[in-house]
Amino acid sequence: MRQSGILVAGAIGWVGMAIAITLLLLRRQGRWLWLANVLALGLFLVVTAMPAAQIIDAQRQLPLRQLAATVVEVQQPGEEVVMVGFEKPSLVFYTQGAVYFKTDPRRALRYLRDKAREINQPISALVVGLPRRIDEMKLNPRRVERLQTAGAYTLVRVTLP
Repeated sequence: MRQSGILVAGAIGWVGMAIAITLLLLRRQGRWLWLANVLALGLFLVVTAMPAAQIIDAQRQLPLRQLAATVVEVQQPGEEVVMVGFEKPSLVFYTQGAVYFKTDPRRALRYLRDKAREINQPISALVVGLPRRIDEMKLNPRRVERLQTAGAYTLVRVTLP
């Protein structure tokens, strides 16, 4: 935010409009106050709020974009991607592939075990989530390979018999 200059531009805009409103009050031009206030708000929204929202959103999504890039790099053919915990649909957008969302870690583990039984062979899956949610899956540590941590999220590869 500091590097973008948005904060300085917003401050200059508000100070400028405060001076303009003060001048209107000193010259007893009260009928123009509404216009000055609307202009100040519009200037703030265009110069500060909207660009700041875009920067904030980009930074908030950065960890998921990083994990998605790793998923695309390391995903093996037929390997499923599962997100445990709170659903982040943007992960689907960034990976451009199927992501199975399971809010309950035990259900995620059950889902993966059912998949392994269905094809009657061991499977591997990429699991994304908060570290504590992945730990709640109670996986055998020898079957978990930590691939990346970005922000609050962790990406692991799980192998199930």
